[in-house]
Amino acid sequence: MGQKRKVGVIFGGRSVEHDVSIITGLQIIRALDRERYEVVPIYISKNGEWYTGNALTDIGSFLNFDPDVIGATRAAIPPDRGVGGLITPLTSGWLRSSKVIPLDVVFPCVHGTHGEDGTLQGLLEMADLPYVGCDVVSSAIGMNKVMTKKILRYHGLPILDFLIIGKYEWQLDSNQAIARISDKFRYPLFVKPVALGSSIGISKAQNETELREALETALSFDDAAMIESAVENMIEVNCAVLGDSQELTASACEQPIPWQDFLSYEDKYMRGKAALGMKGAERKIPAPISETLRERIQKTAVQAFQAIGGCGIARIDFFVNQKTEKVYVNELNTMPGSLSFYLWEPTGLKPSQVVDKLIQIALEVHKTKQQKIFSYDVGLLVKAASSGLKFGIKK
Repeated sequence: MGQKRKVGVIFGGRSVEHDVSIITGLQIIRALDRERYEVVPIYISKNGEWYTGNALTDIGSFLNFDPDVIGATRAAIPPDRGVGGLITPLTSGWLRSSKVIPLDVVFPCVHGTHGEDGTLQGLLEMADLPYVGCDVVSSAIGMNKVMTKKILRYHGLPILDFLIIGKYEWQLDSNQAIARISDKFRYPLFVKPVALGSSIGISKAQNETELREALETALSFDDAAMIESAVENMIEVNCAVLGDSQELTASACEQPIPWQDFLSYEDKYMRGKAALGMKGAERKIPAPISETLRERIQKTAVQAFQAIGGCGIARIDFFVNQKTEKVYVNELNTMPGSLSFYLWEPTGLKPSQVVDKLIQIALEVHKTKQQKIFSYDVGLLVKAASSGLKFGIKK
């Protein structure tokens, strides 16, 4: 057995999906083969402070989080590529007193804002660390429902028509905004924050009163809201994909079971066993759909992931008209809750195999990136210096 790879697992975060991310992070840590990997847990608190420590592998540490009690220390991954890992502890003199924990690969599993939206990926790119999952661009696209829809439509994939209402437009003239929606759609309608996950802030509106309430809710979470008409005879069917640009595999399909007209945050995380995350929600696996429809959804899931330039893993959620079997891509989750382990198990992939595949993909992608040319020397500075060009502040 060779030297173990150090895997930094980042979870938590300054996001409304903070608690869900903790569960996903701990599931990933549990799935990592300790014979092959050394786990470095990295927790980001709700106010954005980073910590590391062995106690962060225990869910009990987060019930009343106190770093002093559990022995967690402040930490950070600096964007300086010369560091190559996690600096801890952070003190007033950290340059002198801190040590570096080298990281071979990072597993970012921060859901939503400041994690799944490309910002965390940007930090890891600057630090030149291999990381699991989508890159900066595809993460940002996947997080933004409007950008996702525009790209899917460009690629000819089926989506629902939509309308965007910005916070400024709503505050300036809410009656005009309602009129614009009424001219385009008929009730019932769905209203969603443009860049938020886990169904937070999503409402169904049956009339104008409910529409106004739904817009107020969505715009309290985001700067823009997306409005869609509801699909008739609708069920939701989800499918995950795993792989890179060379090869993508689709998982089994599931039909989540909502207790209302759409899958809410409570449906996803609170109805089943909460410690299992998305795996604990109520669902039918495999989804009770025809073989033809299943194959079409799996094919479309792969095409959607390719359309945004995805890499690693994602769960693609679909709306399906049960009578006509018309399929619409609803959204892409580039860091799905529980990594959709439950969708891969029917295909024969254990959680340990899923995380192992993702790490191998991350290392290969990073290796390919190193082959790019990042420096282009044309002698500009030499020429500027020889010409007597001077920079300074005139007093």
